Amino acid sequence: MADNLSNSKIETITKIKKISGKDVIFYEVDVTEEVAVEEIFKNHKIDGIIHFAGLKAA
Repeated sequence: MADNLSNSKIETITKIKKISGKDVIFYEVDVTEEVAVEEIFKNHKIDGIIHFAGLKAA
């Protein structure tokens, strides 16, 4: 999981672990940072990506 926490809280990771019963690997990174995202891909076997959030303007 990767998130820059600009619109969320780190405590949410604990809640996700509790609800799912699974450990979650978390990276505090903005997914627009290409080099950081490449490192994540290099270090993990990733089968797919789901982007759940984005910035919005009202």
